[in-house]
Amino acid sequence: MKQKNVLITLILCTLIVCMFFLVFFIKNSEKKSPDKSTEQSTTAYEIGYILGQHEGKLAIYKANSSTPIEIFDIYISSLPEHDKEELEKGIHASSEDELQILIEDYTS
Repeated sequence: MKQKNVLITLILCTLIVCMFFLVFFIKNSEKKSPDKSTEQSTTAYEIGYILGQHEGKLAIYKANSSTPIEIFDIYISSLPEHDKEELEKGIHASSEDELQILIEDYTS
């Protein structure tokens, strides 16, 4: 009878330890797997254009490029503070039409 109790205790302890590791690994795998919304937003920013600034002037960049494809003769310092902050971060345009609207907003 005593051996049976020891065996049951050993099995229960083994199950508890296994469950602990299972929960631990599941929680860690959730942290490592990318969030789908983050993955989708990253993908969205991989295409299109970024309206930003280059050497203090309004500039257009292809997404994921650090070289401007066009620089305008519009100084960022002449714009309102909110616009300066947005352009320093970069404003994403997913299409040429969207980019054209942004350009018209800043150049007119």
